[in-house]
Amino acid sequence: QKLARAVDHLEAAAMQGHVFSMFNLGLAHVYGYGLDVVDLERGAAWLVASGLPEGYYAASHHAAATGDVTRQREYEARARELGYYHPWRVEARWNTGSGGAGGVDLNLKW
Repeated sequence: QKLARAVDHLEAAAMQGHVFSMFNLGLAHVYGYGLDVVDLERGAAWLVASGLPEGYYAASHHAAATGDVTRQREYEARARELGYYHPWRVEARWNTGSGGAGGVDLNLKW
């Protein structure tokens, strides 16, 4: 029940344009956190909407899993352009976390 309420709050913030909420809402849909079902398509859409390099990176894996090589390459290139894979981005993510507390490991390959 608490997770479901958290997802409601994430959705409200995401609808107002909060990029970290978009990213976290995307993860919630991908993994089914606080939701009745996993929705990979909706999750990938929120990850891309966040505009964060981590969102593009995660969405590239969804595209690869669905056989959409063009989108996979597009998202991976965008993630790289925005700093994914670069040491400064690893440090920035460690310091900012996922929009809340720093020092949060998002279980993404660095």
